[in-house]
Parts: sequence; structure tokens; C-alpha cells
Amino acid sequence: QENLMDSGGVGLICETEADTVSTAIGGDHGHWSDLLRKCFDHDRLAYNRRTNHEYRECNVTFLCVLLSGTPAQIKPLIPSAENGLFSRQLFYYMPAIEEWEDQFNEADTDYDSRFLEWGAQWKEVLDAITASVSNINMKLTHEQKEIFNFHFARVFGRASAIHGNQMKSAVTRIAINIFRIISIIALLRSLESLLPGGERSGEPQENIVRTLLDCPGLTPSAHIPQENIADGIVPQFNLSIRTDDFYAVLALVEPLYRHACHILSLLPAGTPTAPSANMTPETLFDCLPLRFTRNEAIDKGEQVGVPAGSVDSLLKRMTERGQLVKVGRGEYEFNARMHTRTCVGVRESASSASLQDS
Repeated sequence: QENLMDSGGVGLICETEADTVSTAIGGDHGHWSDLLRKCFDHDRLAYNRRTNHEYRECNVTFLCVLLSGTPAQIKPLIPSAENGLFSRQLFYYMPAIEEWEDQFNEADTDYDSRFLEWGAQWKEVLDAITASVSNINMKLTHEQKEIFNFHFARVFGRASAIHGNQMKSAVTRIAINIFRIISIIALLRSLESLLPGGERSGEPQENIVRTLLDCPGLTPSAHIPQENIADGIVPQFNLSIRTDDFYAVLALVEPLYRHACHILSLLPAGTPTAPSANMTPETLFDCLPLRFTRNEAIDKGEQVGVPAGSVDSLLKRMTERGQLVKVGRGEYEFNARMHTRTCVGVRESASSASLQDS
């Protein structure tokens, strides 16, 4: 925590063994679990040092954490799905290697030097932007917002129907992380010509604002006077994302959800060696797309040991509860229920929607 405050609230943790962080969390003076949970939402940090009665405070935090480890290392790090750390992580369960891979690189590339060079170029661009621009606001179009909400409403509905509160929190925070990825991809795409390998890579950034005005996807904020724009004084920009990039990021939702469900099976009730032992009949729907047919459900049921009759009973029960919507003969999709935001003083209303998958 002290190191994070010393760096202005900005930090990066990369550990190849997750139990290194688990040990810190379990330490008498670690408080790492609390720190990691707060930093997810960029919360302020504060503490009193007992030795000299010093009070320190950091108003905003930006901490990125990348961990790897084995399934057995998960439980010490995240002892329970209710812990709060589970829903704040993005997981990727890597399958075992089935055949030997060639370990020799014929290209003879010095990757350390290459990454150091790329990092130096990227830092130069970021420093120039930070010195001249105070804010870059990510803006989705109205259509993109509708698609985003509809897609996550169905994922949320499925998580609620199958796993209850444990996965509802995870889906909510997957949505936050997906939006963050959208903003990163949009910015990288906009600055593509300035990045290593780009047309303008390595150029002196003497007038970064005029350079940004020429970047696709970046436009001056609406309140910036035209005279200022003409003079190259634009402290705030709006950022948009290309349609193909938007759909590419949104395609990450399903695999991230399924990997999170797998990790959930390893927590308290699960065992690292047999995660499928806790599978209930409802969990077969995690293996299906958000829109599926009865035959697909029955085929998947056979694979996980759920009889066709039980699958039909589940389909009927979940449809009666409003968790599934029958959209055609033998076709189902998870219901997209969402609250529509309205003006202050106007009551929010629940709505259901069905859009064609794009």
C-alpha cells in the first residue's frame, strides 16, 4: 500500500506464482485482499502509520494485476466466491499441453531489447498526451449501448438462473472489464500510426494535439471552442470505437464467462481434479450459446449425463419462470431483462427485449 501511494496510486503487479500474492494476503500486515478489491474501482486509499502518527491518503488508484498459477493455488488466493476477489478477476483456464513444442527460436530475436524499445516509444507518446490533454472520454454510439446492454442482460439472466448471486456479481464486473478493454482497443486503434511499426512511429511529438486531431476516432469535446481547436488547444477529446473492434471485444464475453464458471467450480465445493463433480443439471446451459435449440440442449445433456426428459423439464420450467424465451419451434434464448434509466424523479421500469444476434 505504501509503495502504491509513493507512485501516485499507479501500480503493476506481475507474478508467475499466484501463491506469492496469497502469502502476502495472509500476512499479518498485508491487507492485500482489501487493497486489490478497492483498486478495482479506483477507490481512495488511506492509512495511519503508528510509529510517527503519520496519516497518508491517495485519492485515486490505478492498479493492474497479472497472475498465473495452478488450480491448487486458486483457493488460498480466493477462499470463497463471496470473498469479492473472485468477481473482480478475469480468468483464463489454460488446457494442458498434449504434445511437445519446439523450444528453439530460429529467428534469433532479442525480445528484451524489442520490448524495451517499444516501451520507450509508447512512453514518449503517453507523456506527450498527458502534458497537453487532461481527459479522453470513451463514447459509445446509441446502437452500441443497446447491443452492449442486451448482450449482458442475457448473460446476466443465464448466470442468475444457473448460479445465483455468485455469478451475477462476476458478470457485472466482467461488463466493467469489457468496457475498459473497449476503451483500450479504441485508443490503440486511434493511435496506431504512432505506435511501434506505425507510419509515424518515432516522430518527435512536439505538437501532440494537432497529431491527435488527425487520428481516427478522436474528436474534440463538444464544449471546446472552434478558436481553441484552430490554435491546437484541446484539453479534452471524445474517443469512439470502430464497429468491427466493438464486436471483437464483445466476443470475449462468452469465453470469459465460461472460464469464470470453471474457476467457480474449483472454489469451496469444488476440487481441482474433478470440477465437473459439482455439475447440476442446470449448469449444462453454461455450455450452450445464449440462443440455442432443443436438440443442442439434449446433445449437450447427453455429454454431461443429463437425460433428455430432464432437459425438457428444465426448458419448460425455465421458460415458465421467464428465464428463457421461446423464439421459434424448438428454439430458445435467455431472457434479456434490464432496467431502463430515466430522468430523476421518474420511476425506473423493467423491460424485456429480444434482438437478433449480429
